[in-house]
Amino acid sequence: MGRDQMIDMLLAIVEDKTGYPRDMVGLDQNLESDLGIDSIKRIEVVGAMLQKLPEGLRASLTESRSKLNTQPTLNGMLDILSSAKAGSVVASPFDVAETGSKVIAASSDSHPPRHVMVPAHESIDADALKQLQPGLFVITEDLAGQAKALAGALREQGRESVLVGRAVLGSESALIEWAAALRQQAQPLAGVIHLAALGGELLAPQGSVAEWRQQLLTHEKSLFLLLKELASRLTEGSHVMAVSALGGHFNRAGEHTPAGLSLQSGAVGMLKSFHEERPELRVKAVDLDPGQSAAAQIQTVMSELEVVGGRQEVGYPAGQRTVFRTEAVVVPTDPANLEKLKGIVVLATGGARGITAEVLRELALPGNTLVLTGRGAWPEAEPAEQAALTTEGALRAHFIALVRAGKLSMKPAEVQKKVQAVLAAREMHGNKADFEQRGAKVEYHPVDVGSDDGMKALLADLYTRHGAVHGVLHGAGVIEDKLLVDKASDSWDRVVGTKVMGLLLLQKYLKPESLRFLSVFSSVAGRYGNSGQSDYATANELMNRLCCQLQRRWEYKVNVNALCWGPWGPTMFGAGMVTAETEAKFAEKGVYLVTAEMGRRLLKDELMRSGVDNIEIICGAGPWEAREADLGRIRRQNPPAPREVLGSLLGPAEMMTLPMGGQVVTFNVDANHVYLQEHCIDKTPVLPAAAALELLAQAGRTLWPGWNVVEVRDFRLMKGVELKEATRKFDIVINPPPYGSAEGFEVNATLQSEQQGGKSVVHYKAVLRLEQRMPEGFTRAPRARFDKKLPVAQAYDEYLFHGPRFQVMKTLKGLSADAAAATVAPSKPAEWMGHVPAEQDRWVFDPALIDAGPQLAIVWDRLFRDETCLPTRFGRVSRYVEQLPAQMTMEIEIVPLEDSSLVGANVYYTNTAGEVVMMIEDMQCISSNALNRLGGTARLAAKSSV
Repeated sequence: MGRDQMIDMLLAIVEDKTGYPRDMVGLDQNLESDLGIDSIKRIEVVGAMLQKLPEGLRASLTESRSKLNTQPTLNGMLDILSSAKAGSVVASPFDVAETGSKVIAASSDSHPPRHVMVPAHESIDADALKQLQPGLFVITEDLAGQAKALAGALREQGRESVLVGRAVLGSESALIEWAAALRQQAQPLAGVIHLAALGGELLAPQGSVAEWRQQLLTHEKSLFLLLKELASRLTEGSHVMAVSALGGHFNRAGEHTPAGLSLQSGAVGMLKSFHEERPELRVKAVDLDPGQSAAAQIQTVMSELEVVGGRQEVGYPAGQRTVFRTEAVVVPTDPANLEKLKGIVVLATGGARGITAEVLRELALPGNTLVLTGRGAWPEAEPAEQAALTTEGALRAHFIALVRAGKLSMKPAEVQKKVQAVLAAREMHGNKADFEQRGAKVEYHPVDVGSDDGMKALLADLYTRHGAVHGVLHGAGVIEDKLLVDKASDSWDRVVGTKVMGLLLLQKYLKPESLRFLSVFSSVAGRYGNSGQSDYATANELMNRLCCQLQRRWEYKVNVNALCWGPWGPTMFGAGMVTAETEAKFAEKGVYLVTAEMGRRLLKDELMRSGVDNIEIICGAGPWEAREADLGRIRRQNPPAPREVLGSLLGPAEMMTLPMGGQVVTFNVDANHVYLQEHCIDKTPVLPAAAALELLAQAGRTLWPGWNVVEVRDFRLMKGVELKEATRKFDIVINPPPYGSAEGFEVNATLQSEQQGGKSVVHYKAVLRLEQRMPEGFTRAPRARFDKKLPVAQAYDEYLFHGPRFQVMKTLKGLSADAAAATVAPSKPAEWMGHVPAEQDRWVFDPALIDAGPQLAIVWDRLFRDETCLPTRFGRVSRYVEQLPAQMTMEIEIVPLEDSSLVGANVYYTNTAGEVVMMIEDMQCISSNALNRLGGTARLAAKSSV
């Protein structure tokens, strides 16, 4: 592909992703400042670009993908494309939070999905693998003297360390300068251990923003700055640990009510997010109990440093190792509390738009006053000409036309901001009108929630005019997504400060004696991490921790909760934040969309609940606990035998995530695979190509639940599998998708095993395509006449070597020089494997039916060429229905090939209506007269001559 072709392709992608005509896009324009393409949108552009590249060129961009994602101009991307070297695909970050997958019913039950954090004791077993990365450790100094003690403990293990002093931690410029000096040293970096919060002074609840910001810098932002500045020195296996002292439960439990507040443990969200961006690192957040001895605390830190794997969030209340599991719990509601939601004044920061406005409809009742805040003035009404443009695309085209006519002077990035501003204004007007129509009085106040003067004046005014503020929804927030290494310092301040300073100022000026509820809008991005959102995750986790502190300070008299929202879909007047790419990313992880109705119900239930035990509420359906547990596996010196049955052919298998995000499924093939005894070549069991294809497909289905493996492309035999031993271990290695889209995604998969000497041999490789829905099929008229007929029993007796489990051809309709057809019936996994768990008793492609295609090719080959052929390649295997019919017609269409040693064919499986339900395209089989020995006639002749 030449550079001109690449330019045309790239400009077309940018036009599609942004709506800007290509004549407004310059190859040397800055993608962010000139075109409004931020780091996450850039990943979407790169993903779409890779999708359009030829496969060989796409595979060659492994080492360069991260550079492509960070290029400031399109010409920079083109330079990398032009100089690509051979390689393979790598992982891309997980996209923004609070956007989502398609609306799917998460549960048949009447209760919306709600989860809470539950502590559970989990010890480190004796056989856990323990390793310390070699090199220099960076330790941030604390006020309890633990940094020096930890340095001593590391020295006993042969590891050196360097301390970052308190004065340096408290000055951003000094910290950046310190890190720059460390980068110049040649000594490898083993990791960063952040102890700065230990022994920290409590903040006065009535303190100043300056005091709060200083602790935020020392306790939280300093770690962000260190990781940003030292990221290039962190290599595979490097440690990143943040240690807090909130009692061991991260403030979730405990009776002690401290005299002040503490900003710490936001690193839980940041580190989980950073791990999404750098999965090869060992990250962990540890919460200590200050009541434990200093020596016990150091021993705890060392123990968590050494263990390989384990939960990323671990506490030690009373010195007992504790993890926090996500469990579904239905909220206990009290109908009597419904009266408490009437005749009230509710303050909603950020309440004019988005999810805050959507859930506020539950409180827009006659007699209620809703006080909304936002960053800017209330928007004026639109001009009639502009108001008639109802879609984002129409607005964009309108402003571009004004630019071209010389009536406006804007860069593409400014055009997009203008479009978004118009849509935001419409949403605000729509919400206010809806609240008033429901009977509520509505006020709007432009205020910066991080401004002490602004919030003081607002609350004073509300108490003067209304006498009380009964409820608060703190939904104000800023999202400026970037990978941690790309995140600017001032952007971090805006994202974290809006949420955290806003909450601190609310508690400073609210009167708890009249306050009934305080609901903080947090996110699963903080709870579970999300690449590109390390700052947003920090902000949300800090709010979660502050809410726990406030509930105790207010003596449980106020219903305080932090609602950790999952991805939201469209609201009544807003389009939501769903893009095709983020939709696919969430769906890959099994995360369901929070609908507007579900979100309103969740808030109402929390406000009507009868208990105050849980503060953090995970709102929305997703595999929250499964994900945490999978990431939190402790590696062992002698790994236990795999237990979970992952598929009918896979059987009991074990899954592992590779450092760069790839997945490995390890399983054994042994005597349980009874079908192998019916697929022997020269008396040796051989794994059928169709079974290998099914194994790859089952692995894909297991790794991406909710997606359908609809296609296996470029399936190739690399080295056949002869099973001479009783048991043999295999690995299926699947690389993560380099891009995602609502239309589907593709992954590379290999089936391999370890040979003597430790070398891995690839037996089969393929590309799996996954989509959320089955693709639409097509009809095909069956062939009416054939030249030759043959009883199917004769074919199996004389030409084929396949046992009863493979004999799914029921009749042979006939054969001609260019085609052959048979009636076939599907098989069942239990017939192949013996006992199969009921939930796994299903195929993806049905290996018996797939194998029937090559079987019919063998029969054709014997009759027309007197040779036998064995499959080596399937160009594409596609399926169009979830469940195959009980009877089908299978027809092979012979495709002439230049190589006379090959038989080529397409195979069609059709139902009684002539609809193609499954298909094999470009099947290639190696053909030879010498292989005739495998057929029944040859075997019988050899046996009779003995």
